[in-house]
Amino acid sequence: MNPKTNQIEEVVLRIQKEFVHKKISEEAKNWKSTISKMVADKHDPDIRRAGKMLEEEYSEIMRTLNKSGVELNLEKQSLLEPLADEGYTRAASKTNKTSFEIDKSKKELIESLIPAEFRSQISILEYIPHVRWEDMNYIEKAKFAKDVVEAEARAIAKGKFDPEPHFANWLKHSGEQERMVRIDFDKIVSLKPSEVESLKSVVRVLAKKG
Repeated sequence: MNPKTNQIEEVVLRIQKEFVHKKISEEAKNWKSTISKMVADKHDPDIRRAGKMLEEEYSEIMRTLNKSGVELNLEKQSLLEPLADEGYTRAASKTNKTSFEIDKSKKELIESLIPAEFRSQISILEYIPHVRWEDMNYIEKAKFAKDVVEAEARAIAKGKFDPEPHFANWLKHSGEQERMVRIDFDKIVSLKPSEVESLKSVVRVLAKKG
């Protein structure tokens, strides 16, 4: 129950995971391999430039990771909501009836119920009833994948980049309205115009190769 409104709200209590060194190291290895291939590309200068930019961004992200091996800084994510909102949120349109948004923290509940010293480890978020990947049929999976790729590409076009754009960081709302919800974006950054153009060029090249 919300102590300020006295209304019952369905929410998620998110607790930071610890000791995920193995997961972080595996992701770092995959990123390093991909980035090194981009930097060494002999055919397209745009790919090399984007590789250099990603190398710098990812080095900074890895440098700022908590040494205890925690997965997510929940307080930082809350502060980055406006940036993520700008990058991902889009209302449904006639051509695409799916809306896109981010999972926002319940700031009033957090301030009322969670002591300040614990807010990087514990957060309260909107509950998103969602369809599990394994419960989707082939057509639903194809649309889900298309929506995720397009949403991440739009975010780049708007100058926002998150180094963890994988499917597990998106939820498909299971209600009547088609909603795609982005979660876990505590590493999102703003891009310089030159970085946006480099990444957009890479996306175009990869689309052609695909």
